[in-house]
Amino acid sequence: MQRRDQANSKGLKWIIITDHAGTGDYENGADGPRLASNEWYLYINECNDAQTSYITVCPGEELATKEYEILHPENSGHLLCYANSSYAASYGTCQELINRTNSAGGFGIIAHPYANAWVNWDDWNVTGFRGLEVISNQSDYSQSAVNKWDELLTDNLQGIINGSHPKVIGMANSDAHNTQGGWGKNMNYIYTGSSNPPGTNRSSVYDNLRAGRVTASSDGSLAVFSLNSYAPGSIVNVNQGTNNISITVSAECVESYSSPSGTIKIIKNGESVYSEPFDGSSVTMTHSFTATADCYYRVEVTFTGFVGDEPKDSYCFVNPVYVSLP
Repeated sequence: MQRRDQANSKGLKWIIITDHAGTGDYENGADGPRLASNEWYLYINECNDAQTSYITVCPGEELATKEYEILHPENSGHLLCYANSSYAASYGTCQELINRTNSAGGFGIIAHPYANAWVNWDDWNVTGFRGLEVISNQSDYSQSAVNKWDELLTDNLQGIINGSHPKVIGMANSDAHNTQGGWGKNMNYIYTGSSNPPGTNRSSVYDNLRAGRVTASSDGSLAVFSLNSYAPGSIVNVNQGTNNISITVSAECVESYSSPSGTIKIIKNGESVYSEPFDGSSVTMTHSFTATADCYYRVEVTFTGFVGDEPKDSYCFVNPVYVSLP
């Protein structure tokens, strides 16, 4: 309930609480403070009690390959376990964390994959996960994670389009362990089709995350885009022709910058195909492209300005729209 009230004070409409999980042997003293299997239903009940019509409180877990990564950084990794209906335990290989998440009815998002040596995600040969954090408890973003996101999207493009591979989601998360610092700034916007908060309907949060209808934000600034009037996460059939792609981008900064400006970038299959600077704290633009093969487009928007005498930037990463040509 404290987390719910903190989130509500910042204007959030949904949160996912992912407590660090252990092995389930807490009663034998093996897990210490980690969430254990015998605490799972108490944890669920507390999240249920915190649910209101104005904010959705979703329970999840953060799984770790080992307890003390800082002492043994090799073969490490953390995985966010979302939408699971039963307990998933930590400890093991990266693939085992994913398998347990899926077996528990959930889906996995790789946490802070390039944060530092002892919590990096070490195994990219794994399968079955659904996305990764491109922003995690930071004022900017991880370029290494963005590069990996584009690599995964490009390598799996045909499978995503034909439905044999899930969409690869790029997300932002606060990784908050206390109430200090930038809690509530790193966040995600989801496209639910309604301006009303999801309320007690957790599936409206998880279904839209799975579908890739997401914008990751470093500070609550928002960018959105449509491709031929389709929202992110869509797979759009496009006929051959000149200027057969129309992309409209809108963005707004939440920071009170002096002399605000920014840049819109449109990324196609991992490569920047359009970049446009703008002045001000909001922008809307439309640009046309010619698609000659299957591809994806995603959008990045950066706002730049000053807070007092200090320079500051805001970052938004909008998940892709996928284009299928006959």
